[in-house]
Amino acid sequence: MAGITREAIAAIGAERPSDWRLEARGHAARLPPAAGALRRVLEGPEMAKLIATYEAADRAAGRAQATYRRWSRAAYLCRFLAISIGAVALLQLVGAMPKWLAGIGLGVEYGLIALSLVFAVLLSLRLPFEQWMEHRARAETARIDYFNRVCEAEEPSGPGELPLLPLQLEYFRRYHLDVQRLFYRERGLEHARGAGHTRAWRLATVALVVVAAIPASLGFLGAWAQPLLPPALARAAELVRGEVVHTLLLVLGIVATALADLVSAVSLVSLDQRNAARYLKNADNLDFLAGDYLEDARAAAAAGDARKVDDFISLVQSYISSEHREWMLARDLAQNLTLENFAQLRLPRRRR
Repeated sequence: MAGITREAIAAIGAERPSDWRLEARGHAARLPPAAGALRRVLEGPEMAKLIATYEAADRAAGRAQATYRRWSRAAYLCRFLAISIGAVALLQLVGAMPKWLAGIGLGVEYGLIALSLVFAVLLSLRLPFEQWMEHRARAETARIDYFNRVCEAEEPSGPGELPLLPLQLEYFRRYHLDVQRLFYRERGLEHARGAGHTRAWRLATVALVVVAAIPASLGFLGAWAQPLLPPALARAAELVRGEVVHTLLLVLGIVATALADLVSAVSLVSLDQRNAARYLKNADNLDFLAGDYLEDARAAAAAGDARKVDDFISLVQSYISSEHREWMLARDLAQNLTLENFAQLRLPRRRR
């Protein structure tokens, strides 16, 4: 590693626990005098505008995410409780209750059904999930634009200052590449744990359904094929065909099915299975780029080869931006497109 690279790494500083959050407003103030060229770049008005755009979109995404998860979980929970109360009402215990208590239970069930519908309508009309994805995409696009502008900037170095190019690369590495590697790894593992919990709950609900289905099947055989059953199973079938046991098994099956629906819905809201695979794969890709190409980019930066450094940065950005690009409109991604760019585009020839 070249001496100028070590000086640039020292000037940018070591990672901090808060680096996963883009708090770029304080970055310039923490730079030493040797990084004066980079400090002047970070203090430019264009950078402040990009940071403001990122912060506004990030806050909006956080609010939309919280709203979506709160309303979705409330809707699914209300539906589960309403189904469970209705299933319990099938038991003979309800007939032994005072009328006022049974009336309260009925009112609670109807109230839960109404709340579930209200939350479902709110989700359909307000579209918090779409807002969450769009604002998050805008925030991450602003983050990418910010680091692109920092790395594309040109600023002469003064006496006693380090060259700008190694500083730009190390700034990009610490506050963007390393942060994204950590984020995708940690969040991917977190989603994987969530998906594992979901699988455990699903297995539990399947076990409950099986517990209810086996005696029910035995009762069916006892009703239609009793002569074929061994004596022990025939007696068990008679017991299962009793009204109380039959109703209890029915309630158990309904509640187990409703619980399975609740578990699947909560997992879908958290996007655990989807994000676990995608985030961990993205972390692997970024780790590969950092492990195999970062040192080459550092050598190029020390030698003043801006083209190779730009190639490395563009490669990293392509992996980071792919996660959110699908939620951005083409007009937002092509704001800098000019007619000169259109002249270079060619559509494939139509086959005859």
